[in-house]
Amino acid sequence: MAAAADAFADLIVNFDADQASYLTRPTVPFFYAYPDEAMHFNPEKFVDPRVPVVLHAPSKRLIKGTAFVREAVSRLQSEGFSFEYVELTGVSNRKVLEQLSRAHIVLNQFWALVPGVFGVEAMANTCAMMCSADGTIEHGLPDGANDAWLVTTTDQVYENLKVLLTDWTFTTALAVRGFNWLATHETFSVNAPEFQRKLNLLFEQ
Repeated sequence: MAAAADAFADLIVNFDADQASYLTRPTVPFFYAYPDEAMHFNPEKFVDPRVPVVLHAPSKRLIKGTAFVREAVSRLQSEGFSFEYVELTGVSNRKVLEQLSRAHIVLNQFWALVPGVFGVEAMANTCAMMCSADGTIEHGLPDGANDAWLVTTTDQVYENLKVLLTDWTFTTALAVRGFNWLATHETFSVNAPEFQRKLNLLFEQ
């Protein structure tokens, strides 16, 4: 597949670290184009919530690190931390978005180097997100990526979730930073015109 793309593609869009391959030609970074009308800025939900809502919605439990999430959640609950844990699998996107609208903390995935669609949806709904996406490794992510979420590896899920549950000021600020980063770098209105410009340049050659 990489050889075919190298030979025939006019433009190759890829995350070169997260989606490492046998491609030899230059690529342009993959981008998200989240609908502007689906952006919901709602920092008010962080104002003195009685029970914080922690959401994990893995498409595949193994590859998203669900075992590490469950261990961290169980450990924190046994230590007396009070929060509602919601885990969704095999449900409609509408159900996921409904839960994101009320969630405060999102536990995304803990293997990949990019946030993925669920991570983008979480930031679009003003959630403080934890995930393993890392702009110091995946250079295709726009500037400020590592400030938009709490970079978390599998062995940091417990300690980082504890930080978010303990320091509500930091958690609120993280959710706002994530929303603003997404609005600046990864919406349809931002990325669609630039992608169209790249395509037009190809047609002009």
